[in-house]
Amino acid sequence: MKISDFFGRKDKIYLNECICIDTVQEIFYKEWALNSAINLIAKAISNCEFKTYTKNQETKADNYYLFNIEPNPNQNASEFWIKYIYKLIMDNEVLVIQHDNYFYIADSFEKTDKTLKKSVFYNVTFKQENSNENLILNKRFSSDDVIYTKLSNKGITDIIDDLYSSYGLFLSKVIENYNLQRGVKGILKIGGLFSQKFEDSQKLQEYIKKKFENYFKSANSVLPLEDGLEFTEKSQTANTNMNTEEVIKSIDEVLNQVCVALNIPKGIIKGDLAEIKEQTNNFLTYCIDPIANMISNEFNRKYFKKEQYLQGTYLKVDTSTIEHINIFDVSNSLDVLMRIGFSNNELRTKIKEPKLNEKWADEHYITKNYSNAEGGENNE
Repeated sequence: MKISDFFGRKDKIYLNECICIDTVQEIFYKEWALNSAINLIAKAISNCEFKTYTKNQETKADNYYLFNIEPNPNQNASEFWIKYIYKLIMDNEVLVIQHDNYFYIADSFEKTDKTLKKSVFYNVTFKQENSNENLILNKRFSSDDVIYTKLSNKGITDIIDDLYSSYGLFLSKVIENYNLQRGVKGILKIGGLFSQKFEDSQKLQEYIKKKFENYFKSANSVLPLEDGLEFTEKSQTANTNMNTEEVIKSIDEVLNQVCVALNIPKGIIKGDLAEIKEQTNNFLTYCIDPIANMISNEFNRKYFKKEQYLQGTYLKVDTSTIEHINIFDVSNSLDVLMRIGFSNNELRTKIKEPKLNEKWADEHYITKNYSNAEGGENNE
């Protein structure tokens, strides 16, 4: 006779066998792949230079400092843009509020969607660091008053929804099996003479249940047993054997799903060096540039407004600053660019070197070997 007979019969369920180690692994793989991809994009965007122009001339004024150095007193630009990208991808949208000439990213908000009218944002909430209370703005914001970007990427939304679904399955199984996993299991041997002390089996069950109740409830306890009772506690050994090939295949499948959804070459995340130049170009072209354009468009139409933009005042997210450039590798290309009219300072900017405060560094030269289409040899 087993002790489980007196406490309700339950099948043995081990956490990492039933929920199984497959569910736990699936959640881990999805989190890893998703976080790796978002981290890659976020760091790439944070390494961009947010160039500001006034009347089509590149300028570095207060707004340049705001975009590139200090968006608000509590964050530097890298922290701000990394959080911006995480919210954009994980929540599929991000809301930025401008307050006292600073930018703040909302942690949560509600929005009314109106087709023929401007959307309204309310219950805009900011998490307070080192505090359990959140700051909720008692103000309704028109879409004209905020910077709002929506990713509208169904592929990544499906992956995130699926991840949350896996969380739900995992937690429900944990709650269901918690007591079984933490409880004590054992076998109770009942001698024939002992069982004869009771008139029927029901009274025997009630006696033993009462006998063992404090033992199972207490963290530290002693169980005195009469003659005729022998209790043996059974340890549980979880089966954690894994098939390495199956693990690698599972990781690869999840990673491929995330990379396809975000237009990231899989080799970039895995660190493959083969065709790294082509992979980097594809990453910038199909993943980073569209996000950079999305940011530029939203800030240009909300921060700078239509009139300023049409007069040449705008923001441009320069993604060319993401790639590391070895000046010795590109020296020949720089020489060719110099011959067709690029100034020294323009080229120094391309290789991330400071401009020279010299008049000659802004002058443009062209080789004598070039002539205009109408030709002739009078171009010297």
